[in-house]
Amino acid sequence: MIDIHNHIVFDVDDGAPTLEKSLSMLKAASDAGITHVCFTPHYMEDGYQTSLTELQYKVSIIQEALGEQNIPVEVSLGEEVFIFPELDKSLGKCTTLNGSRYLLFELPLMEEVNYVYDVVYKLVSAGYVPILAHPERYLKVQQDFNLILELLKRGVLMQINASSLVGNYGTDAKKVAVRMLESNMVYFIASDAHASHHYQKYQKGLQMAEKLVGKNKVNELTEVNPYKALNDEAIPFKQYSLKPQRMSLVKMLLGR
Repeated sequence: MIDIHNHIVFDVDDGAPTLEKSLSMLKAASDAGITHVCFTPHYMEDGYQTSLTELQYKVSIIQEALGEQNIPVEVSLGEEVFIFPELDKSLGKCTTLNGSRYLLFELPLMEEVNYVYDVVYKLVSAGYVPILAHPERYLKVQQDFNLILELLKRGVLMQINASSLVGNYGTDAKKVAVRMLESNMVYFIASDAHASHHYQKYQKGLQMAEKLVGKNKVNELTEVNPYKALNDEAIPFKQYSLKPQRMSLVKMLLGR
């Protein structure tokens, strides 16, 4: 399996604080069945910013340590880019997944931004393929699922966090993640790991995903599509069939 969203590079964001923690996370990833990790530290115009030179240097340190400790995980570099109006003009300061056409980006969790479609249009027009990180976690999506439909129409691929499927981010995020998965709207499942124990939740999330859509589909979302993204290969857009939102047991009993 390939993990295309995590915060493992040490001392650059809210993920691993030290090299030792990075290696602990990579050991946990390997134990969870992951063979390749594409690092995605945060990039924010008004927050986390680490030069690509420094990131590449830290990746080389991690790679050397992986060899010394015999941890069988391949690594590459990307970033999780926080959306901002001129994002398309900054793809020299920040980077795509393994230098490919695929760009992992995120939105504010609690706030709505009015330039999302404009940024997506400029990225797609320039030949990039935007991947929206953890759409199930955004309040706007939880309130209005149509945002997902509109972004899909505009060429955005969707990446959910495995642990969302087991309620790690709350009931509303779980409902959205399950609905997206069952509706064939998900292209990637990743960990978004910030610590070693998150890979245990990742495994539990994948078990839930297999129950929902089967092992072959999970393999597509954790291995086939991530491999294509990291190797800059085309990922065909899929036909989706929007499933109704599952009602809670309480609502079912109340008849509404």
